[in-house]
Amino acid sequence: MKIIIIGSGPAGLAAAAAAAENGAQVTVLERMPELSVKLRASGGGKCNFSNTLSPVEFMEKFGRNGRFMQDALNRFPNEFLIRFLEENNVPVSADDGFHYFPVSERAADIASAFRRKAAAHGAIFRTDSTVVDISLGFQLELSSGEKLTADKVILACGGKAFSNLGGTDRGLKLAEMVGHTVTETYPALAPVQIQETWVSAHAGLSLPDAALEFGKGRNKCSGHGELLFTHKGFSGPCALNLSGNIAAAASKEESFQIRFRPCWKHSVEFWQNELELMRKEGKIKLVRTWIAKYFPHALADRFCEMADASESRCCELKGSSRDKLIKMLGEGIALTVAGVGPMNCAMAMKGGVKLSEINPKTMESRIIPGLYFAGEILDLDGPCGGYHIRWALSGGFLAGTSAATL
Repeated sequence: MKIIIIGSGPAGLAAAAAAAENGAQVTVLERMPELSVKLRASGGGKCNFSNTLSPVEFMEKFGRNGRFMQDALNRFPNEFLIRFLEENNVPVSADDGFHYFPVSERAADIASAFRRKAAAHGAIFRTDSTVVDISLGFQLELSSGEKLTADKVILACGGKAFSNLGGTDRGLKLAEMVGHTVTETYPALAPVQIQETWVSAHAGLSLPDAALEFGKGRNKCSGHGELLFTHKGFSGPCALNLSGNIAAAASKEESFQIRFRPCWKHSVEFWQNELELMRKEGKIKLVRTWIAKYFPHALADRFCEMADASESRCCELKGSSRDKLIKMLGEGIALTVAGVGPMNCAMAMKGGVKLSEINPKTMESRIIPGLYFAGEILDLDGPCGGYHIRWALSGGFLAGTSAATL
């Protein structure tokens, strides 16, 4: 069985190791001059490759499409991935109780473990090998003009994110060449740009557990966590994890707003009680000094300025300013999205090959027998924290095993 795998990211590496171990003649084609560039750079080079969530909890983080991963996660669970790495001389740990890293804190060690395993079973890795055409019957043409044939092909080419690390739409175009549907793509795990200039004026400040939200009813989307103010808007997990959904929603409206709450756990009722307590006990202390108990001084000053209470003392706070503060801090501040990304700054891509066209039990195309998919090329995106790589590895193992044995 001759299998060609396009892409040497985590999905391609896992597919290569699985297919080669199951007796297939495997060739991995990578268009970049080096293998696994994006994987080796992940997590600042340390590679948070998984986390401690159960498969059910893990899938929930990917939203409505998450159930697609069930067969891959159950067949190749966290325990399998950890055992594979440790058996291949890459011990791992989750020192914080959630995020798994190699003990060496070297992403390159994870990439090397998979390459060594695949190569030990005869897999061949080729760099500078860009596939420009694929036809039914699996004849592949490279940019050099060389033609290759295979019995089966696994598309594990990733998506468009981080173009300087190899992100491209080539894999998506190859999927379309053979009849697959690609959904609209957007930057995900990317910075969110905000029009209001007061946000960028606080670049460098961070909040430990802020909230962002938009939409209403069943279409409401929200998230919370650490939020970092940047020169263009927001970054940090709170913004990054919601960025793909923000990008998709913003693309459909001329002017799109999100709501920013500086402290997720504190409700309108909390701030009503707190400002009443402040009025009674704060006396001649400035309101902005009292508010600074909860936020950096610069932000406390900003919120008071927006509520016309910059120089107000606690015992003298006007009712109108009090109401504005309660609304801003409890309900949130409306902000206009100027953009998300761009894609070459995004860590992941929202959108991809349509999941209904793939058999989740095998990762094989429902349209083209013998064609398999794995990793970011598929229409699945989750938060930061070891989600994308864990999914790519489990899906890659399933695709490689299925391609070699079915």
